[in-house]
Amino acid sequence: MENKEYFEIDIFGKSEVLKPLKEISKKKSALGKKIKVKSINSIDEIGEPQILFIAKTSTILLSEIINKTENIKVLVIGEEEGLCEKGIAINFVLNEGNIKFEINEAILKNKGIKPSSQILKLATRIIRESE
Repeated sequence: MENKEYFEIDIFGKSEVLKPLKEISKKKSALGKKIKVKSINSIDEIGEPQILFIAKTSTILLSEIINKTENIKVLVIGEEEGLCEKGIAINFVLNEGNIKFEINEAILKNKGIKPSSQILKLATRIIRESE
């Protein structure tokens, strides 16, 4: 069930993005809703956020997380090399000191999310359905 009151971003595991995201959420909104950033640490805590960010420390549970979110319209994001091939929709990677991202277009399509052409142009790698 989608929550109409706020736009929820859940951070699974310990990540340095939690604090800055909480600060941003105090000042910004998403889709006209206040942003709620929540830290979670177990599979059972996964509800129906709009975004689920998986910290490097939690990728050991990746297959369980993917199974839990398979039928939920949630954008799953990671931060470790190779996660797009394992079921993550968007993956941030460090490349020569800069943060870049990869996109698994097939997963986005299955979630009903269509990335803009501008976003696709910025991705360092796009995994399409045929791969």
